[in-house]
Amino acid sequence: EAVRFGFSHWRRGLKLMGYGAHNRGAAERALGWIEKQIAGHRVLSHGGSILQFHTGLYLIPDLDLAFFVAYNGLNGVTARAALVDALGRQLEPDRQRDPDPTPPADAAQRNAAYLGEYHPARAQFRGAGRILRLFDGAQVTSDTDGALLVTQANVPARYVEVAGGLYRRAGDESLLAFRRDAQGVMWLAQDGNAAIPGLTLTAAFRVPWYATLSVAALLILATLLLFAGSTLGWGVAALVRRLRRVHRPVGLVWARWAASAFALCLVAFIVAFATALFDMDPRYGVPHVFFGDTLPVHVATALPWGMAAALVALIAATASAWRRGRGSWVGRLHHSLLIVMGVVLLAWFQYWGWLIG
Repeated sequence: EAVRFGFSHWRRGLKLMGYGAHNRGAAERALGWIEKQIAGHRVLSHGGSILQFHTGLYLIPDLDLAFFVAYNGLNGVTARAALVDALGRQLEPDRQRDPDPTPPADAAQRNAAYLGEYHPARAQFRGAGRILRLFDGAQVTSDTDGALLVTQANVPARYVEVAGGLYRRAGDESLLAFRRDAQGVMWLAQDGNAAIPGLTLTAAFRVPWYATLSVAALLILATLLLFAGSTLGWGVAALVRRLRRVHRPVGLVWARWAASAFALCLVAFIVAFATALFDMDPRYGVPHVFFGDTLPVHVATALPWGMAAALVALIAATASAWRRGRGSWVGRLHHSLLIVMGVVLLAWFQYWGWLIG
């Protein structure tokens, strides 16, 4: 049925419209089909994937050939790409692949414009998708010899620049292109010979440095240490004051309760987030979160709102303490620092759509 569907597009004379044409063999898009040249033949293809199931439909009109493939398993994407490579070798066994290009002398400087963390533009923005999309990024770095390394899921792909913003993968002829849009955002896109399966059929945008996963880990750790350490210190100090019967001004007491609530929500978020990632499905060897929302996912996605509410209370109590001069200036400054850290963390949550999506 899939093959008949594909041939109906060609045999009925449907006009295919591509864009971004150039003469370096990169794929064009044609009304949902990916159009490219393989061994001198025009090939139209379209694939689809979920975690454990991968398909591909391929049309070669001048050979009157169409075929459909389906794979079960995590490696279906790479198997599908390997099949296309094997087809090219079969159709033109004596063809000599062009030698790998040599990085230009100023490659390091040219590569610098494209380095960073890129995330797919097509993603799920609700529920489990909010967690999974944090880990679907690709790291673009520069190698010592001037090549560009694109790494996703710890699997690197090596590229060398062949034109301004256009790179060819070492070892084959797949291409990678970079483009900066009108808003200044850098984008990355592959051609039909996708070397990075996680970025197949979608462009990826470069996130700002403060939204990267590494910065987020440091930010969450720093915020946790500051809030949890403060809460622990206040608990010890409260016990000492209770034994000495020392009264604490109301303004700072409420500020401490609000900050402690923020710390509790943050700890609960980290626990729920980790549980969602390590709650493995024994049948497939991957977390349940890959197949939909779970209880830890619901808890993790709700807790940033708890942090926001606690932060609002902390701001109100700290502002009251400053206005009325309650507590020491060191204590008020300490609470102000907590507010700054809380605002920065919630700004990160907002960037990734965890608050107002």
